[in-house]
Amino acid sequence: MSQLEAPHRLFELPFRMGRDFVATLSEDLRRRFEAQHQQPLGDPVADLALMRQALFDPVAREERLRRELDGLRERLAWEPPPGTPELLALPIGAEAWLLTPEGRLAIPALEAALHGPEGESVSVDELDISAVEHTLAETYRDWTRYRLGRVLTLRAGGDRPMLPAAIATVLFLLINGNLDPDTALAQPKTPDAQARLDAAVTAPIERFARAIDSGQRGSGADPRHLQLYNGYGLSEARRRLGNDIILERDPGDSEGRSKRLFVAPDAEPRVIAALAKELAARKIAKEKVAEAFDQMVAAYEEQRPQIAAFGVANARPSRTQRLREELLEER
Repeated sequence: MSQLEAPHRLFELPFRMGRDFVATLSEDLRRRFEAQHQQPLGDPVADLALMRQALFDPVAREERLRRELDGLRERLAWEPPPGTPELLALPIGAEAWLLTPEGRLAIPALEAALHGPEGESVSVDELDISAVEHTLAETYRDWTRYRLGRVLTLRAGGDRPMLPAAIATVLFLLINGNLDPDTALAQPKTPDAQARLDAAVTAPIERFARAIDSGQRGSGADPRHLQLYNGYGLSEARRRLGNDIILERDPGDSEGRSKRLFVAPDAEPRVIAALAKELAARKIAKEKVAEAFDQMVAAYEEQRPQIAAFGVANARPSRTQRLREELLEER
């Protein structure tokens, strides 16, 4: 079939099929869905959403999928009718077959064919095939565009407000003057040295996050969550701010193991405006933002000797004061 032809067959099934085969296949697919998801067949669109959540989410972690498949093999350990395309029932090892989204959508089309003209053979109506293909195309389009849509929504500020720890992580880079490759926050080359730098850096980040949200958890229980190079604060900030936050390999490390982190050159005004917008989205009063910022700066000054020992402290009082003023003015 060329790209511009309408489909004349249902998911690699023959155009004409024996009535008994169609009845057996339809029942097998129905039974397989019920065993796979441990509930009766429902509305096709709702069932596809359930299947995505369980197994077909394009952004699901491999580890979770492996666990799900391991748990399904025993429940799905029977062979589909001979001649069933793998597009409908996918072999997953251990003599088990998984129902696919195509298999779920094939059920009503096959059942409709059984209610057609009497005879030993039946065919699926082309209108039913088109309806199934259209539903499947819409479904896969939604699934495959999910991550892109998520990123665009985050970049536009249309999702939940940025986490306080993420805001504080970016503020630290601004306060510390990590504003280009030459002033980047370079990662120490040994685990012991990195642990010492992490301890100094996370203190002001945690101070700001707690001042903004007294219910902020995780940072106090495990400061590793706020580490600059692999903590969730940085991950969240990079998702929201994109290429304005640069994390790259440190060219000064001949072994290529260390990274360096900085705000992209000329991005400082955009970044400050974005942080102010995120704080406003959290409906945090200007006075509270000012207090949290001052607490962060106080914690930073306490830790500055430790940060400076690694040659990565670039703060200037005049720039810090300007940052405070601009952050509050943007609200």
